[in-house]
Amino acid sequence: NEFDAVKYSQTDIVGSARYMGMAGAFGAVGGDMSGIEINPAGLGVFRRFELSLGFGAVGTQNKSTLENESSIVHRTHIPFNNFGFVLAFNSNKESGILNNNFSFTYNKLKNFNYNTTVSGSNLGSSLSDYMADMTNGLFKTDLDATNPYNNAEIGFLSILGYKAGLIEPTESGSNTWQSSMPNETVNSLYNARESGYVNEWKFAYSMNVNNVFYWGLSVGITDLFYKKETFYKEEIGSLGDFSIDNSFRTEGIGANFGLGIIFRPIDQIRLGAAVKTPTIYSSSAEDYGLEDSQRTSISSSKTTLEEYCSSNSYYQFISPWKYNFSAAFILGHRGLISLDYELMDYAHMRLIEDYGGTSGFSTENNNIKKLKMTHSLRAGLEI
Repeated sequence: NEFDAVKYSQTDIVGSARYMGMAGAFGAVGGDMSGIEINPAGLGVFRRFELSLGFGAVGTQNKSTLENESSIVHRTHIPFNNFGFVLAFNSNKESGILNNNFSFTYNKLKNFNYNTTVSGSNLGSSLSDYMADMTNGLFKTDLDATNPYNNAEIGFLSILGYKAGLIEPTESGSNTWQSSMPNETVNSLYNARESGYVNEWKFAYSMNVNNVFYWGLSVGITDLFYKKETFYKEEIGSLGDFSIDNSFRTEGIGANFGLGIIFRPIDQIRLGAAVKTPTIYSSSAEDYGLEDSQRTSISSSKTTLEEYCSSNSYYQFISPWKYNFSAAFILGHRGLISLDYELMDYAHMRLIEDYGGTSGFSTENNNIKKLKMTHSLRAGLEI
């Protein structure tokens, strides 16, 4: 949905050590392989062959609070951040076109590795109340159909909750629903584990004109992988417990183009501008769900019910346009100050069905149109 579209479009400040140390503010600086991802004109600043390889350490801490109960999850990993090489061809001229440079780079744009744990005790509501609320308007016959999962008008949680005996009609023949366990206190536990990445392989070309004007263009191939596994369990007073396991996985490959310029009116100032087209992904998604309900009946015998569902889908995803405006101020041979102002137009993202239509994503795309353009400012200082 629209939340996934935003998640897949956002990028991290990941790359070479210098790039990360400057907060990714490299649009007008150039001369760094990770900076080529922002502005391909920066490739023209290189004067010789260069090879780059980078690793990093990433640590995350997630604190969740529910009804004054807190859980903290730590996760640390060492990702492979970037690799690339530059081929610089000097013309040996004193004016005109001084360099024609080519590069191939790999950059990890996004890391999805993340863990979440939320727990609560003596809660006054159950997930079954939510299931009942979202099932209102449906009849029992709708859920008893041969394969209700094929009906796009019925949510998976409605079917899972009904099949596992967690919800029931308020009366026979009614289309209003209620929890099968009303007025019970609940102890709950939720665990989520996310993993994945967005990687980009980029080919770029740039030209240096009189050490004053640089322009460059790039072609990027992007690889997307995301997986989320969740587990939710409720202990419902004296009535037993139920749990839900869910696994969602999506992957895709896409392409984009970039164009950028850098203008150096004097030695102390560099001004840059760049645009990156949307990445058009061809993607697939798999979703698996399993619900297990163990209920204690009046006769004190435990009843176990299981319900399993899965789905596969193929779709296209179009990420936002990205615009970058930058300036760098060179402090002699002592250092520099760099500023990048970036715009991302999320309202023009789109989700498209595999055959090219959009009717299946009409709700999601209408919500995407309500999103606003984001404004990001990055600043770096180097001494």
